[in-house]
Amino acid sequence: MSTIHVLIEPACANAALYLQSIAGLQKGAVQQRKKIKFYQSAQEMLSVNDANIAVIVSANLDWTQCAAQQLRSEGFKMILVGAALEVLGEDFSGPTLNRPDLVKRLLEYFISAGRTRIACLGNQTQDINDQIRINAFLNYGKSLGLSVSAHDVYDSDEGLHLCIERFLDKAGRYNGAICVNDMVAIELLAQAKQRGIKVPEELFVAGSGDFRM
Repeated sequence: MSTIHVLIEPACANAALYLQSIAGLQKGAVQQRKKIKFYQSAQEMLSVNDANIAVIVSANLDWTQCAAQQLRSEGFKMILVGAALEVLGEDFSGPTLNRPDLVKRLLEYFISAGRTRIACLGNQTQDINDQIRINAFLNYGKSLGLSVSAHDVYDSDEGLHLCIERFLDKAGRYNGAICVNDMVAIELLAQAKQRGIKVPEELFVAGSGDFRM
């Protein structure tokens, strides 16, 4: 390949969570002395004659499945960046992150510190990776003896600010919050401070992703 063809889900094109991945692709292309070309639709990519490998940067389950179906029908091999491979099938390649293990280790840490009333914050219901985290939170939480349920999952489908407001309205029920990423955690810290909730004395907060804010 002389050109790396990258299909980006439009919602990810300017999202901080994925800009680092896109920058990594650009850096890798320079190091390998390859060109890199970005697309916003599978149809646009299909019109290119010399492309048969697609790097897909995405998170939304429906969008990814639809794009993959179009590319697969034309014989494309796909490398997935951002979304978990195991949800989508064995014909994808890409980097992996053991999200269930990450959630389990966070739960074990909270429990070791005496925090057993834990919420899961900031996930989106259509995000592939977020669904993996939610399932891990519920499954591992129950296996570790916690009384967790879907009521302890606060999604951000209507926006992060409202998600955290809904959680903080019921913050008295909890002494721990596992956030989907560092940006959610920092927003939670800011709103908790406004309400006079002390972190970590009253509420443990964990994020993930090592994002520089």
